[in-house]
Amino acid sequence: TAIDRTHAKTAFQSKSPLVFIKTGQSTPTRPNHYVEAFVPAYAINGSVFGVIEVYIAVSDTYEALATSFAQLSWLLIVGSAIIFLVPASLVAIRSWQLSAKDRKLIQVDQIDYLTGILNRKTISAHLSKLFSSKKTAAENGILFVDVDYFKQINDNHGHHTGDLLLKHVARTITDSIRSQNDVVGRFGGDE
Repeated sequence: TAIDRTHAKTAFQSKSPLVFIKTGQSTPTRPNHYVEAFVPAYAINGSVFGVIEVYIAVSDTYEALATSFAQLSWLLIVGSAIIFLVPASLVAIRSWQLSAKDRKLIQVDQIDYLTGILNRKTISAHLSKLFSSKKTAAENGILFVDVDYFKQINDNHGHHTGDLLLKHVARTITDSIRSQNDVVGRFGGDE
């Protein structure tokens, strides 16, 4: 077989070493992974008189590096996932907290804090919507309940008893409505 001396000639003419990493070219005389170097040989006077070919087997080093890089790549993948997931989780949790707070604020704005039924503002808006046209106005009605002697109950038995009575009345009326279309709201103190 002819020996290719192109690299040796190039190193000789350029007076610079050439280094190549060879992989996957296993022969009976050469390992699967090796370094091939062409180093110019200098005389005492500084002139190049030849080229030294050096072959260094690096199969073990190559395999060790390949294994290390494979392990490192898994660490990088897991680390990147953690770096991404932690802030994403924090954003998701904070978004959930803010939406829960928003729902609570909406509920506070629409619901009577004592009885849990619609407040005056919400029930007024609902009634305005229902009675805005003649068609819907003819199909709807209002039942307005006023608790008689409520002031005397508060005065004689305390506000806690009055609150319990209002909650009981609200729960009784809510349990008695016909459908999801019926609504119950607290219009005023004892209404």
